[in-house]
Amino acid sequence: MIGSDDSKLVTRRRFVAAASGLSLVGLGVTVDNVPAPKAETNWTTDEGSRRPVVLRMKDDQTLYLATENALVAKSSEDGSEKWRFTEIGDYPFVAPRHVGDDSLLVPGEKRICCVDTTTGSQQWQFELTKSDTRVQPWLFDGRAYVADDALHVLSAETGTVEWTFAPPTPISETLPTDESVYVGTNEGTVSALSVDTGDEQWRFTASGPLGRSYAALTSIDVSSPDDSTGGDQFESIYAWARGDNRLYSISRSDGTERWQFTSDSGHVVFPGVATTERVYLVDGSEYLALSPVDGSVEWTFDADESLKWFSSVEDGTAYVHTDSELHAIETSDGTRRWRFELDSSQAPVVPDAGVRRMRGDDPVTSVVALDSQSGSVRWTLDAPEQFESALVGTDDVYLGTTTGTVSSVAGPNSLAATIRRAVR
Repeated sequence: MIGSDDSKLVTRRRFVAAASGLSLVGLGVTVDNVPAPKAETNWTTDEGSRRPVVLRMKDDQTLYLATENALVAKSSEDGSEKWRFTEIGDYPFVAPRHVGDDSLLVPGEKRICCVDTTTGSQQWQFELTKSDTRVQPWLFDGRAYVADDALHVLSAETGTVEWTFAPPTPISETLPTDESVYVGTNEGTVSALSVDTGDEQWRFTASGPLGRSYAALTSIDVSSPDDSTGGDQFESIYAWARGDNRLYSISRSDGTERWQFTSDSGHVVFPGVATTERVYLVDGSEYLALSPVDGSVEWTFDADESLKWFSSVEDGTAYVHTDSELHAIETSDGTRRWRFELDSSQAPVVPDAGVRRMRGDDPVTSVVALDSQSGSVRWTLDAPEQFESALVGTDDVYLGTTTGTVSSVAGPNSLAATIRRAVR
């Protein structure tokens, strides 16, 4: 198993020493006698709402917040409000799949609203036939894909229904692409449908029901060996069958099974992360890298304690965490680049990799920003109130608190902070 090298362990004791300017000797680590710099607060606003949730960014210019009674769009530069949408209920959820160039989908309990991203005005709404659907809608390539008892494909501009597909069993997930939309069901089938007509192109049947998750169907671009031009083709989709703990790689062209993977432990958690080089999965305390060609395990990283389901991959590094540690792993061979010991009141972020980790069980009152290459502390932020959510932008980190405030903070050496000091 890979992961026993402790040469780049950033311990809490080391972090405290760095933050306080102490020098530790004889502890197996070296800490320069320089305090960790404190983050600069760019702006703070009071949302007048309990526990505002920082949701998404759009083009690094607009920040979306969910509050008790509205979806709020704010300028990421100064925190000023652009618009407020109040027609959908409490704490509306916005995911990347909901956001288009000019509009976004706001799911509610009984309807889906399409909102203009410039003005916040409602363009259209679609009434759901059932209120307990767990399948999130998509806004993709000029169409909205909304699932309840059936999949409804609508014009993103007008909300007009173009076609509907009603499988015989409940829908577990959908995945639109340029030419086809894939529909998974609770009975373990995946259907490929024409995005223009809804005609079924092929159907795949798994041995167990497909997982009901916002990413139970995952797509990947890989180079096709039959492509004489050498270009990339959208070759595979992945479907997770929760009934028998099995991951399927399915040919996009004809729906045949390319390979399947199952773990002996039975603890694999999907969705994973699918890239052109590998497919990454959490399996109990282990992080697995699979070959997209045949599903074989290329390497395994063992964290020595149970990993949380969420992981991210950015610029050749995979980030995974347990209750007590954040690990940065080389994706080429599974060796650990560094690890950071977590304090129960501390939320680590890696700004240049877009990584954040908010604990859900303990009050979080401090944020520590880590360097993606070394895991060293770039800056820290302490607050007397509890942080509820965090969103990592290109230069800044946006934080929501339990008292209703939202702040933009950045390290003192960041480009954004340097520009602000020059303007002053």
